[in-house]
Amino acid sequence: MLPNLLFLRLQTTTPNLQHLLVRGVNLATTNPKVMADGVSGLVSISLQETGLGTSQTRAIFKRLGSDPSRLRSINLSQVDLSPVYEDYLGRGIVGLRKATLRCCHLTAPQLTRILQQSANISLDLQGNNFQGVPLNLLVRFQMQSCFTKYLENSES
Repeated sequence: MLPNLLFLRLQTTTPNLQHLLVRGVNLATTNPKVMADGVSGLVSISLQETGLGTSQTRAIFKRLGSDPSRLRSINLSQVDLSPVYEDYLGRGIVGLRKATLRCCHLTAPQLTRILQQSANISLDLQGNNFQGVPLNLLVRFQMQSCFTKYLENSES
């Protein structure tokens, strides 16, 4: 009940809240639509290790891909995203600047779609199985990751 209230408040009464980090809290019973609407109103969200279910993860990516969103950064590490349709994932990441999806059990079709849509997105996909992903996408992803790390190190 408390997670539903939190995400409901995010979408209705907290326009100044931009960033939210929730880790290690089981959110599996949170209303998917309420959660997706709340997430889309933030600038960044981290829901790492939160036990999100299929309905929540599908709702988040469907919402991000269908309507304008403020969200620019998402961390869903250690959340099982394998049941999320690759079309939802592909459309959902387009407006993001950063997506951290470590150890999310992403399938080859999902990874392929994400990599096809990720031209200007900083991606962290460690811990996923890339077997079956087209080689040209993997090479581009690795080169892009190296270049991003180089730029980050040269700025500091």
